[in-house]
Amino acid sequence: GVGNMLTREDASVIATRIISKFSYITEPEQEKGFSDFNSISDYAKESVQILSKIKIINGFEDGTYRPKGFLTRAEASKIIYMIRTYLTESEED
Repeated sequence: GVGNMLTREDASVIATRIISKFSYITEPEQEKGFSDFNSISDYAKESVQILSKIKIINGFEDGTYRPKGFLTRAEASKIIYMIRTYLTESEED
């Protein structure tokens, strides 16, 4: 809704859905990747794994993803840019 904050895990789900509309996404390996992986909601785990695998997201320097944290405008901009780059590169292949 208008004025509501978006969590990082929800943004991951949205980003994965956008990519899947325009490109084929392979299933992620069952690696956890982030030290706080168990705090990611079940509905978002696969999306976080996919985006990490294709280098759309990379988490924080301490190895966490902070899934319940709110997405900043800078993070949203980076995700949008990375999605565009990923889709452009997949068109070339």
